[in-house]
Amino acid sequence: MNKTNILITSAGRRTKLVEYFKKEFCGIGKVITTDCINLAPALYKSDKGYVVPPITDSGYLAKIMDICARENIAAVLSLIDPELMLLAGNRKAFEDMGVKVIVSDYSSVDTCYDKIKMHDFLGQQGFDNIKTYHNLTDFLNAHADGRATFPVFVKERFGSASAGAARINSIDSLKAAFAENNGLLVHELIEGRELGIDIYVDLISREVISIFIKEKIYMRSGETDKAVSVINSAVAALVADAVTKLGLAGPLDMDIIEKDGHRYIIDINCRFGGGYPLAYECGENYPLYINNNVLGRINTARIGQYLEGVQMMKHDDVAFIMP
Repeated sequence: MNKTNILITSAGRRTKLVEYFKKEFCGIGKVITTDCINLAPALYKSDKGYVVPPITDSGYLAKIMDICARENIAAVLSLIDPELMLLAGNRKAFEDMGVKVIVSDYSSVDTCYDKIKMHDFLGQQGFDNIKTYHNLTDFLNAHADGRATFPVFVKERFGSASAGAARINSIDSLKAAFAENNGLLVHELIEGRELGIDIYVDLISREVISIFIKEKIYMRSGETDKAVSVINSAVAALVADAVTKLGLAGPLDMDIIEKDGHRYIIDINCRFGGGYPLAYECGENYPLYINNNVLGRINTARIGQYLEGVQMMKHDDVAFIMP
């Protein structure tokens, strides 16, 4: 039996990533995908796609495990943040089936997903940290005392794909934003050079083996739409320090803003980032690293050994389901 089949859940629009997995697993195993709607394009780029209930459904996990058994799955990973803790929290149940869960430990995922916990962790560890207010009242008090000024940046505490993210220029606009969504955080606005980093931490050795840095040129709906690859040893050192202290593993995605000699970690996602295709095309082969780990092989570190100056431009494509 083939035990290198991989299941990618909540695959959505990530067709290019599915294509990379199919290329690397060709002749080795199949790439199976799931999503909660039948019009998710990635379902039709994989070897086989399943429509499943939403991740909030009580029967969701049982359905995923049933697919793992039916398709002889060796490893499972998710492409959306809200599902990561579900997989991490049920790691033993999957491992009892012989399925490796490609995600960091539950506590590490929880810290990264909760932006307050992440902010506090960064401060405790001595990293540059953006001034953050946990709620509207805290900010208004700071503003009244002259400790906070506009403009500011708001986003959801547990948001994904830049949910709720917006620049706010006045108290009235801030109050209106909180009236619509009370789960926001308020950040000091830092405008500088934006970097997106793809990272792979070996699942066996827990060594950071890949750090790919791209400068963001244009963002759309929370994803990197245009970017260029860069090599920066100082940024790479910062990234390695942060993910090691967090105890992360597998494919990761980090956002950093550089300004006035400071480097602020904005987000860490314990999954493939939307800009990963640029990393792959520059030689950072995470599907291969995953396959090696699933087969019990430790990957060799290759920090900063990718092509620099490669530009990525995402563009529209279409898929059709014929009757």
